[in-house]
Parts: sequence; C-alpha cells; structure tokens
Amino acid sequence: MDGQTSDQQTAAPAVLFRVGLVVAAGTAAVNLAVLWLAGAAFDLDGEFSSLEPRAVGVTTVVSLLAGTAVLGLLQRRSRRPVRTFRALAGAVTVLSLGGPLFVATADPPDGPRFAAGATAAVLTVMHVVACAAAVGPLVALALPDDGRRR
Repeated sequence: MDGQTSDQQTAAPAVLFRVGLVVAAGTAAVNLAVLWLAGAAFDLDGEFSSLEPRAVGVTTVVSLLAGTAVLGLLQRRSRRPVRTFRALAGAVTVLSLGGPLFVATADPPDGPRFAAGATAAVLTVMHVVACAAAVGPLVALALPDDGRRR
C-alpha cells in the first residue's frame, strides 16, 4: 500500500507535492495553449505583461502549488477535504476574475477598447480553464481512494 495503512485518510506529503507539480505543469501548458490560440485569434494588447508566456506559466505554476498546499492542509484539518477544496477553489477563481474585470474597464493606454476587452476575455478564460483543468485531477490523483471523503 505504499507505506499507508487502510485507515490513513491522507496522501503522503511527497506524493501530494509530486502530483501538484504534474498538475501545475499540465495546467500551465493548457493556459499557454489558450494564450497561443487567443493570440492567433485576437490582436491582444502587447503592453499587458500578464499575457506574456513566461508570466502565464509562472503564475499558473505558483498558484497551483499554493492550491496543492491548501489541499494538503485540508486533508489534515477538514472532515470533508474534497468538498471544502472544491468550494474554496471555486471561490478563489471567482475572486480572481476581478483582475480581468479591471482590465476590461480600464482605459487602454494606446489603442481601442477592444484590445482591453479581448485581453480581459482571454484572462477570464484562462482563470476558468486553470480551475477546471486543475481541481479534478489534483483531487483524483493526490488523494488515496479511501481518502476522498466528500
């Protein structure tokens, strides 16, 4: 059983961290694909540094590793870690949409309002895609079958 007893309800921290790294890398790849497709479809505001590939990759990985740490804490502290994690991830995703909303309502320094709207739309899609691409696999891969308390 890989060092775990049948009554142990949590994943080992090393397993959780490895799974978190894999999910973070995969989610960053998905977000970079969204960015690439959006760049091909729209004339995105090149001045907005959050849409640079390096910023997208780093921000996605750091955010997912933080989420992995939260899942690890919830495994040990919550009676229902999966439900709590999913609710928390959804709430954080909704709150994170404040950034794209700000971009959409800000006056673009140079260029049409469409550029700010397209940038905001791409950021919104990336935030939602990151949540969708990460939460399910992170829970499914990180927690042992007997540890998926709903």
